[in-house]
Amino acid sequence: MKPIEPAQFPWKDFRRYTYPLGLDLGDCAFLSGMTASTYDAALDKVVAKGTLREQTSTVIEKIRAVLQAAGYGAGDVVSIVQYVPAAALGSLAEFDELLRAGGLGGAARHVVPVARLLRRDALLEIEAIAARRSGRTGEAVRIASSGGNALAFGGHAGGTIEAQIERLSGLLAASGSGWSQVARLRVFVASDAAAALDEAVDAIRSRVPVLPAVPAVGVPALPPGYDGAQLAIEWLTPPRPGSRPQADPSESLQAVASGLVRRAGPFLVATGLQADAGAGGLREQARYLYGEAVPALLARHGAGMEHLVQTVEWLPLDALPEYRPTAEIRRSLLSEPFPVASGLVCSALPAGAKLAVDFVARVPSDAGAARESAS
Repeated sequence: MKPIEPAQFPWKDFRRYTYPLGLDLGDCAFLSGMTASTYDAALDKVVAKGTLREQTSTVIEKIRAVLQAAGYGAGDVVSIVQYVPAAALGSLAEFDELLRAGGLGGAARHVVPVARLLRRDALLEIEAIAARRSGRTGEAVRIASSGGNALAFGGHAGGTIEAQIERLSGLLAASGSGWSQVARLRVFVASDAAAALDEAVDAIRSRVPVLPAVPAVGVPALPPGYDGAQLAIEWLTPPRPGSRPQADPSESLQAVASGLVRRAGPFLVATGLQADAGAGGLREQARYLYGEAVPALLARHGAGMEHLVQTVEWLPLDALPEYRPTAEIRRSLLSEPFPVASGLVCSALPAGAKLAVDFVARVPSDAGAARESAS
């Protein structure tokens, strides 16, 4: 696992940050969230200039430059998440056009409205995952594997919560999977009220009881066509014929605190981890999550902080003034190479939390043997 460092990256000095542009894992690559931020020598600061169309073009250029530096092409991208302020939701068709023109139209795509981006002048942020070997199963794009389960991306449907669950259930069944094989479920509710978040979670759990916990985030709006909540899933596809099925009990879906954690082939995927609301402000919660909760989860699966591949941080608007110092907390508690990262501002988190963290870690291949010998 090594940072992707293009020889030429004219937009800014990426080495100054506590996250890389991307991490190459050999068979796949994870990219940090990219905005159109560019160093302006006249202003002596980093800014994001231009119209929405111009900024989208800049972000796509950045993604292609990072991919190329690691030997990937635009056609290798299997997943794209676009974080978009609510005011830009009316331009989704324009996004589609530019993604197709940039060679990224074949990826599974998910649009997430946010209260704002960390860089106030940025109009969108895109994070991407690429794989040297990938396959498409119906509407799902997956990271191909020689054996065991493959991680699949896709499955976004509009309508009511009930209609989305029905459509996603059909998509899972078509790929030979089911809700028990979900590696990550993200739920976005257009409200800043805790009661609305709880109501959406209850509606989902009543229809999909196999899910022990459902992390939810309040956002200012939903993309057109969604009613009540927006659901997005990543899941495991069945092992290839003749491959040995994974029987490790750690593969089962687990509820951990307020989030979900599961082993997904070589990955450990966690969604919606947050500290107890009484754990203090944003900085205290960040220290708890990165200093205690995340290391404990990783150790349970035979991994350490050096195996983190990606973090996505969610914070509500009222915590934004406290956010800048968390960069030093990350620097002191994370291991190099630092994981790729995205930071998003939402309207609210459940239980009044100031920070929620999603992460992906690449579990060492001998972790299972290590756990067996320890037991």
